Amino acid sequence: MTFYNVCAACGERIPREHNELSCPACGSNVFRLVREVKREEREERREEKKEEKLLLATQSKGDRVETVKILRRGVFEIDLEALFKGAPLIISDREGAYRIPINQLVKVKGER
Repeated sequence: MTFYNVCAACGERIPREHNELSCPACGSNVFRLVREVKREEREERREEKKEEKLLLATQSKGDRVETVKILRRGVFEIDLEALFKGAPLIISDREGAYRIPINQLVKVKGER
């Protein structure tokens, strides 16, 4: 994994051999540390996104058990319609493991 600095003001990539604490283009001293992504990693991510989109497009709502699906870190697919209808909270991740909060399930059944 390789990292490089980018000027936060103008977006200029700062060369590694630049040892001053300011941007050579605009003079700013605020930088962002950015991870350099290799071509193979970029292609893998694109393939993963294509697979996710294909999976979401082919999957119908009637076949789904979960009400919350974790697609990747920080990205969720939530079936609001089922939750508003009183379906229990069932969370799934990529591996197909399901998490069901038992307290929530008891509350939902008790209200009916």
